[in-house]
Amino acid sequence: MATLDDINTLPEARFLTLDDKMAIAEQDDRRSPKRINVSDLNNLFQTTNAARGQISVQNNSIATDITAAGTFTEAGINGTLDTATAVHFSALNNNCFGLRYTGANTRLFWFYGSYDCADGNNQMLGIRLTKNGTSIPATECRAFTASNLTEAKLVTTWMIELATNETVSLVVCNVDHNSDVTIKRGRLVANAIP
Repeated sequence: MATLDDINTLPEARFLTLDDKMAIAEQDDRRSPKRINVSDLNNLFQTTNAARGQISVQNNSIATDITAAGTFTEAGINGTLDTATAVHFSALNNNCFGLRYTGANTRLFWFYGSYDCADGNNQMLGIRLTKNGTSIPATECRAFTASNLTEAKLVTTWMIELATNETVSLVVCNVDHNSDVTIKRGRLVANAIP
């Protein structure tokens, strides 16, 4: 039967816990230590390597240019990036309310987006998330404006996989009319899923 002194002289013993050494001593087993494969290391790296970003707009008065009923349109406004919490994300600045992923690895993200929108009386408004400019129908959310002064509160959330330099933005539409929509407030949040 192997003793702890015998096991401690093995080169691989420095990687073993005391429990592992005791088990080897009891079983007279001089096996190699456990190995870690590359995908396990990659998963460990990603869980300790955060990627997140969020943008917002407050008190906006610029109306989004709606040209056709039911057509989802970029916001026509830029969001302000929360630089204190941003890791591997930047804000889009081409009148799209969105985020660009700048990390090196393809990752899965949870996105949350919301708009507080104003339009005319009894207007049905909608929002969707887009990936690289293509809207995602499954993310659509709708709400009514009850009067000219009432804001529709719209919220959507979804998981989206992004590679380096891919983008997600939040778009808006007037479902039944072509009157312009004013996005009073907006938020878009991305957080990596380990």
